[in-house]
Amino acid sequence: MAVGFRLARLLDHSFLRYSTCAALGSWAVRSVSAASLISVQDLHRLQDPNVIISNNNGTITVYSPLTGQEIPQGIASDGSGSSFSTTAIVWIVFAFTVGGPLLLVGFRGWRLTLGAAIGTAAAFASWAVFVNTLDNVGISDVALTTVVLSLFGLGFLLGLLELSRVAGILVLGILGGLAIGVRIVLLRSGLLVSDSTAYFVNWLVIGFCGLAGSILVVWKQRIGLLNGCASTGSFLCALGFDLVINQQSGMSRGLRFLFDRNRYHVVDTVTNGYSPPMTTVIILAVSLAITYVRRN
Repeated sequence: MAVGFRLARLLDHSFLRYSTCAALGSWAVRSVSAASLISVQDLHRLQDPNVIISNNNGTITVYSPLTGQEIPQGIASDGSGSSFSTTAIVWIVFAFTVGGPLLLVGFRGWRLTLGAAIGTAAAFASWAVFVNTLDNVGISDVALTTVVLSLFGLGFLLGLLELSRVAGILVLGILGGLAIGVRIVLLRSGLLVSDSTAYFVNWLVIGFCGLAGSILVVWKQRIGLLNGCASTGSFLCALGFDLVINQQSGMSRGLRFLFDRNRYHVVDTVTNGYSPPMTTVIILAVSLAITYVRRN
């Protein structure tokens, strides 16, 4: 009788797990199909109260609403390079080198895990700051990648110290939540909420996931740590696979579209937008499913 009860419980748990994964994949595919019905113009809209966009004779010009002067536009460099350039390969190696152990090994080597967590947080935070503060001239992909990865190295070394243990655990929990939120937002063309007037909703979703991750790691530390490792690791591995398959047109483009609200990059953001290939959506959905499976 007891054996039968345990077997039924196990089957119910497995059914729930794989039903959730299947539903997630189905929703992601339907989202892309529905998004394909939206006009390109709608996908590429950008709300930015700091600029005025004028589209005359097919030429997009950006002006400051305060001074009325034209804002020079530059290439939105994010350090990802192009195709399989040196910097692109560096990011692929970085994604698998950091993401693989987090996903497969988890919290067993806690010093290395917390070092990776703090380093990753430092890298992504600094990357977002650079992308949003560079002027129209910008800096080279090599320089940006070097600076960001150097900050990762400093964060990693800091995370190895005993005094960083508590902070590292909290950072890992937050990273795990944010990684889930970002992937959910990137599942659809033009982001989860593509309406330019509701762009902030995407960040509300991401922020809620990050907050949930921090609460989980404080409330139930073991589950929170497992979630942080699985989510952050699967996110980085997904980024690595997507860079190999889609280069800069998949997750890389989505991350730039999500984070980059630099007034010097408005034309690039408006004209290129974000419309992920089906392979990117599949990679995102599978990585979310793997997060759930590895966490449990």
